[in-house]
Amino acid sequence: MLITNTQNTPFGEYETFKTHLLLGQSNTGSLEISLQITEVEISGVQFLHRHEEAQCYYILSGCGEIFIEGETREVKP
Repeated sequence: MLITNTQNTPFGEYETFKTHLLLGQSNTGSLEISLQITEVEISGVQFLHRHEEAQCYYILSGCGEIFIEGETREVKP
């Protein structure tokens, strides 16, 4: 059984966001899943990137835009 939280997982700090990798290849060995907690500053951005594994976004607060497969959509809780 794998138990993860923000205290025991890889942490990345970038110019306008911070992220904790809760589940990913580094602790599950799987290329099929990625679960992160990411905090984006007001007016901040997370750089465009790609994943082979499935990724899901669950917005807790704030609002913004997400760009997926050539389409931009508004996101909010």
